[in-house]
Amino acid sequence: MRGVMPYPIQQAIKAACGDKAKRIGRTIISSLPKQCDIAVSSTDVERAAAALRAAPGIEQALRFQLAENDTKVGQYTSISRQLVPIIAAIKEGVR
Repeated sequence: MRGVMPYPIQQAIKAACGDKAKRIGRTIISSLPKQCDIAVSSTDVERAAAALRAAPGIEQALRFQLAENDTKVGQYTSISRQLVPIIAAIKEGVR
């Protein structure tokens, strides 16, 4: 997607709608805003959308990226479940 979308539009999206970091306890999570208003002409947005729609294989590439991200989230969840008790055991051994 980034290889097809014009860079100025990518910059506008990043500036107005980029990830927002939020701390919950000792964990930092990222989220995206519910709405994204960018200062780009509707003509430029329409051109970018048309380029994305016309890009061969873009849907397949995006589905693949989604699946990759799902896998990483699952791995993170599994590993964090394993690490929490290990960290607790290390802390107990240090005291």
